[in-house]
Amino acid sequence: MSQENSYLKALKKFWEITDPTELKFNRVDTLYNEDRTDELFDALVEERVAWLLRNLELPENPKILEIGCGIGSVIKSISQKLSKNAFFYGVDISSTMIEESKINLRLLTNVNLETTDGISLPSAKDDSIDLVICSGVFIHITDLNVISSIISEAKRVLKPNGHFRFNVRYWNPETTFKNTLGGRIAKLLIRNKIYNQSPKLKISQTDFNGFKFSLNDIDEICYNNKLCLNSIYFQNSIGKINNGLIRISVKKI
Repeated sequence: MSQENSYLKALKKFWEITDPTELKFNRVDTLYNEDRTDELFDALVEERVAWLLRNLELPENPKILEIGCGIGSVIKSISQKLSKNAFFYGVDISSTMIEESKINLRLLTNVNLETTDGISLPSAKDDSIDLVICSGVFIHITDLNVISSIISEAKRVLKPNGHFRFNVRYWNPETTFKNTLGGRIAKLLIRNKIYNQSPKLKISQTDFNGFKFSLNDIDEICYNNKLCLNSIYFQNSIGKINNGLIRISVKKI
């Protein structure tokens, strides 16, 4: 078994949970802490959806695919805001998440839900999707090859000029390195894309942690996949850019 397949198998096992509270809150303790209420959950879903749809020009009959759809909360919210002619695809590595999604979205006839291997998007044809969503997924993945494979699949299914919105953990070298001589040299090298030292995690690690990306990493992803970077939004910043989560909007060229 390859390292990537071994990691995906461990990742699937980690997310195959049956506890209803954990399903409801997607196990994202880093966001909810002890304040696990329906009101907070719904408010965070609506805030996320507001960003996902912000400044988007979608066709009258859009096709939208969510990678890591969880229990279907984002799809349900978006479906209430778009034309009834919109069609949704929801995929997740966890079969228990998909089963819960089917219950929560049982009144929708314009949705296809399926469990996948964690990378491939078997129900979506090439150049067929207007918007791909992958929010709250990469922040839990430590294997950069898996992330790259998912991005490649997202690009495959997107129509030309289609949109891809996702979030990642952010690493800011400006706040990581001190203003010593060595620290200033490191920041200069990274700023000029001569050297990059984003913190790496053990590939075998499967928990709430995930690979951290610098802005240089984001540029490289866009360049390698021929994606046009539209915007970056720093989720957890208060008056300044810091380590936290960033939301990224790109377009297929």
